[in-house]
Amino acid sequence: MHCPSAAAPAWPTQPFCVELLRLHGACLTTVATAEGTRLQLELPVRGGAA
Repeated sequence: MHCPSAAAPAWPTQPFCVELLRLHGACLTTVATAEGTRLQLELPVRGGAA
C-alpha cells in the first residue's frame, strides 16, 4: 500500500479550484484586509424561492 508523502498537499491547488468554480459560474478571489489575505467566494444565484 502506498502512503502519500507528509509534504503532499491535502487540498487541490488554488488555480485548480478557481477554474473548477468558474466552470460552475462561481468565482474565488483573494482580498487583502487589515487582518491579512482572505478568500472570497461568490456563488451564482439559483432560480427558485429564496
